[in-house]
Amino acid sequence: MEEEELLKKGVKLYMMGRFKEAEKLLRLSMRTDPDSSGSLICLDYLIRTLIAQGKLGMAERAARKLVKESGPLIETRWILGEVLFLRSKFEEAYQVFEDVIREDPDFGQGGILERIDFHLKLKKEGKKFKPNPENQKEAFFHFLQFQGYVALKIFLEAEFAIRQALELDPDNPTYHFELANFLKVKPKFCPNCGEPVHPGWRKCTVCGFSLSYREPKVFQYCPFCGGIVDPLWNSCPYCGRDPSQQALWNEEE
Repeated sequence: MEEEELLKKGVKLYMMGRFKEAEKLLRLSMRTDPDSSGSLICLDYLIRTLIAQGKLGMAERAARKLVKESGPLIETRWILGEVLFLRSKFEEAYQVFEDVIREDPDFGQGGILERIDFHLKLKKEGKKFKPNPENQKEAFFHFLQFQGYVALKIFLEAEFAIRQALELDPDNPTYHFELANFLKVKPKFCPNCGEPVHPGWRKCTVCGFSLSYREPKVFQYCPFCGGIVDPLWNSCPYCGRDPSQQALWNEEE
């Protein structure tokens, strides 16, 4: 369908950093069929393009519309909090983030409430936080790396990149949101064949390996992520890489 193609192209342009072109296609997609199943996804990415262009007033209106139309979803409420934070509406943003984290503590990664507290204290003292432009520029580069790694399904590097972006620009709620969302959907891997598996699965659907294994008595540490792995496994269940490429052995009875 036409609106689906427009949505795909708009998302691709957003991932490439071509935000103005992405905004045009996403708006066109929504006008083509506002009641389609992809309209909420389209609105989500439209908000992101508006944030990237600094159109925060428009982004807030779109975020409130998204929350209203999608219902009380954690992801959409977090996006609203993100926009409110950027607009320096710290009290309202704090309430939104606090409600989300209370409902799902695993979603609120990145210490966003502590960052808002920092700004509220500055506001009370009549001061403003001035970020380092060079750090922000480098952080955005890591953010683009993160998006690329996610698209390529290189998840260990993706997590490292987004955490680097947060270290350089800790007050950017976009990075907080992306890290929280990434950790929420980060896949697990079969320790035998390295294919993604669901956390609730008992066996890998690709190789049939039992996922209800105990920690091995003879083990090695994965040289890439530090997780404990069996020497017979072809890949680490935590990062999906082949630990035999660089082994650090540790034997126990």
